Amino acid sequence: MIKPYTAVGLIPTVRGIRKRADIKINLEHLEHLVKAASWLSSLDLPVRLIAFAEGALQAFNDEVLDLDHVTFARECAIDIPGEETEALGKIAKTYNAFIMAQAKAKHPEIKDRFFNVGFILNPQGEVILQHYKVSPLFPVEHSVCPHDILDWWIERYGRNLDAFWPVVDTEIGRLGIMMANEGSYPENARALAMNGAEVVYRASYPHPATGNEIFEIQSRARALDNNMYIVAPNMGTYYLFPEESTPIDTFGGRSFIINYKGQIVGRQDYGAGSTYVGGVIDIEALRDHRARAQWDNWMKDLRTELYQMLYEQPIYPKNMYLDREPMKHAEYREQVIEKQIQLFAGYLRGTFAVNEIAADRFLLFGESYGRMLQGCFCHIFQFAILTTSILIEIDRREEPAVNNTHTRYTPFFHEVHKMPVTEVQLFRCFVCGQHSVEVLQAIV
Repeated sequence: MIKPYTAVGLIPTVRGIRKRADIKINLEHLEHLVKAASWLSSLDLPVRLIAFAEGALQAFNDEVLDLDHVTFARECAIDIPGEETEALGKIAKTYNAFIMAQAKAKHPEIKDRFFNVGFILNPQGEVILQHYKVSPLFPVEHSVCPHDILDWWIERYGRNLDAFWPVVDTEIGRLGIMMANEGSYPENARALAMNGAEVVYRASYPHPATGNEIFEIQSRARALDNNMYIVAPNMGTYYLFPEESTPIDTFGGRSFIINYKGQIVGRQDYGAGSTYVGGVIDIEALRDHRARAQWDNWMKDLRTELYQMLYEQPIYPKNMYLDREPMKHAEYREQVIEKQIQLFAGYLRGTFAVNEIAADRFLLFGESYGRMLQGCFCHIFQFAILTTSILIEIDRREEPAVNNTHTRYTPFFHEVHKMPVTEVQLFRCFVCGQHSVEVLQAIV
């Protein structure tokens, strides 16, 4: 049995870095902030989980200043594990707590590239989970994500939930990571939940999205939709460089701890300084809800055969950075954002120009993507076949094969005895951490 405990989210002042060594300045500040936050928050229930806001180590100068990707990878990105995670590990040991944090980090097998990586440390100071952000803040963030090198990633890690949305089972529950803009896409939260997550880190989000309540609405919806806790600390004051004297409240406060019903159990609106948010997490209550609730226990009712139709064709181009560094802001806006907007606007209107858009994609991403996009358009607009003769002429046999994603949900069930089960019994297997492909297949 897991007793209720307090989770704390740090809302730190941060100084942007020019080189990796500058991170030490932010680490020193975080040590002081943890001390205050843990001491006062533990006056309720013991603090077992401490979440550091995204950007707490390095800030966001690579994005704000549109820095060269390779230079930042060489001079500012960290290693995980590395000296920075060792410093955080000492904090974990001191407070006997799990730590959730984030950093722009290198991959040991990919030269001159950095990723946005969320990671979790146990109370022994060991890195027990790494999650590579799959949905960067696309207009401005330079991080490579797994989808940008998808073919390589699948060959290296496999095509499964753990490869993209890992979850770690711990003494305080099953923990996962969903950073910042990842929470803007419901699929990321659902993937974590289907992989067993109970407590999910979701930080940080900039103003005006916070002041306009987008951060809160998204975070509460993800918690409610998936019956899981969301720990969502935002950033505090941002100084552009270590010696800078002008503070900027870039993020607008609004930090939360949210329970599995989407209710806020910890809130901190202040953001123009250094502070923290705390709230109680009750894993046993969550598990009981997932096991016995008949209505708002949503995932037991997923009609996956219907929903998979939404994702049978590609929308955003994969493998963009297999053979090149990420684009800077202007190039990305011209070559990707504007074309994606045109593509989707055409979809909404029911009109499109297959050859024109496919030709643009051909120039940027190569022949295979151009052909894939033609196939994508033909499929999306098959309802217009009678009125758009061009669709009849396109050879659909040249469309790329699309893997059936229904089996993606099978990790949701494993190692349970074969037996006749009802829908609620099946979902109890998930709650208990017992999942079985065989059981799912037997029922289906």
